[in-house]
Amino acid sequence: MAKGTSGIDEWYSKRPEKEKNRRKGGWMSFLAVLDEVVAAINAGYSLKVVHEYLSDQGKLKCSYDTFRGYVKKLGNRSSTNVPDVGSKLASKQPAAKKQPIAKTEIKSFTFDPKPNIDDIY
Repeated sequence: MAKGTSGIDEWYSKRPEKEKNRRKGGWMSFLAVLDEVVAAINAGYSLKVVHEYLSDQGKLKCSYDTFRGYVKKLGNRSSTNVPDVGSKLASKQPAAKKQPIAKTEIKSFTFDPKPNIDDIY
């Protein structure tokens, strides 16, 4: 034992074991309240409000980001009616298709130290 560490040794042997604060079972608790989540989202409530309500009721013990990930995960599956979180942000218009550019002339650059005034203005 090193000099001056006797206090630490006594404290360490007497300290109570701390329970680690891990949020285990987040996915399972989410699946338990899945029907409520789907009904609330279909009724028009935001994900933030749904998460806050379920957390206050003690039915859900995960962070909002985790909850949002669970909803997005289920939204990507075709078997559920849960909308994808990112679908609200995506535009409803399809992306315009790019027309292929016909290459008829190869453009090149030639340096002219005396600029043409008509090209500048």
